[in-house]
Amino acid sequence: MYKTPIYKKYLYLLIPNLRMIGKTPLGGKFYYFANTHKGFLFNRLMKAHHEMAIFQYYRKSLKEDSIMYDIGANIGVHTIAASQKIINNKGKIICFEPDPSNLKLLKENIKFNEIESLCEVVSSSVGNCIGKVNFQRDLVSGATGNLSALREISLQHQWTDRKAIEITVDCITIDFIVFEKKFLPPDVVKIDVEGAESIVLEGMKKTMKEYHPDIVIDGMTEDCFSLLKYHGYNLYDLTSKMLKINHFTDCNYTVLASAN
Repeated sequence: MYKTPIYKKYLYLLIPNLRMIGKTPLGGKFYYFANTHKGFLFNRLMKAHHEMAIFQYYRKSLKEDSIMYDIGANIGVHTIAASQKIINNKGKIICFEPDPSNLKLLKENIKFNEIESLCEVVSSSVGNCIGKVNFQRDLVSGATGNLSALREISLQHQWTDRKAIEITVDCITIDFIVFEKKFLPPDVVKIDVEGAESIVLEGMKKTMKEYHPDIVIDGMTEDCFSLLKYHGYNLYDLTSKMLKINHFTDCNYTVLASAN
């Protein structure tokens, strides 16, 4: 298990929570808070190999009129990056985010980039049911909140006194969104939900069968692999020059699933 170096613990404690401005690799800027979003302060997002691979996919694959679902939108970095490619009035980015603090900054960042006409924000978690669910709010970094049912604790909470807080949030399924015609069916779905990726896929089986969107998963699991293969998807390692994945043991963390 990863153990945070002592020097980094103290360094993090010294960071004032100043409002900062970052920039995505595709353009567009976003607000974040230095202490709350430490990863952005240290440019981890912009330099992390798996994140860069996702941005490269956006650069190559998103079209002017693409419909993208950003599931686990956080403060909007991927939404903002994608908006640099989706510039047609027919294109849309649907952002799903349940954490109230992230949600507030997500909306602010969308306004900051003047992309309100391209974006729809859904203040809900995404899963395999419709209703209310318990959610663990991450008070350390704002990046690792997840469904309480997963019973997973972020490594970041293991070395701070700021434990996650459980709240009740709405939950929606992608199949409900699509087949109740709340929004147009997606061309691309990005999923980064801290361990609940397979639960999201369970709630979009009909969408996968009917519309075959590309699916970018940042947090691949064996359950995800099985579901995607069952629905006829081919899997590619985004971090290894799009090598095709035939067995779960060959999977990396960040995967593109495509029905083509």
